Amino acid sequence: MKITIAMPTLGSVDTRMSVFLYALLKTSNHEISITHTNRVDISTARNELIMDFLRSDSEYLWFLDDDNIPERIDCLEKLLEARKPIIT
Repeated sequence: MKITIAMPTLGSVDTRMSVFLYALLKTSNHEISITHTNRVDISTARNELIMDFLRSDSEYLWFLDDDNIPERIDCLEKLLEARKPIIT
């Protein structure tokens, strides 16, 4: 499964988020790409990230804000297990 993680940022990412993303990439059985924006307002950032996703061959888009670090490494698997087209 191909998944794009889209992250609007203001130019830097917390070290804890970097550690989470590294662990996720190392443990996941999915093909994950990470895309981000830099120093644009949130609505522009989200629109740019959606357009990047639509141009990709990824099957799923996961918006992950740079200041909301997931507590569990298996959170992506939990989202996918729900088998829903949209989860918020």
